[in-house]
Amino acid sequence: MCILLNLLWLKIFLSRNAVIQCPTLYSKN
Repeated sequence: MCILLNLLWLKIFLSRNAVIQCPTLYSKN
């Protein structure tokens, strides 16, 4: 799930925050 969200965020926002936030949640899970 994290991967899908990360791809969407990269395509829509292209923001570094999304790239950092996604791995953080994935790491905990």
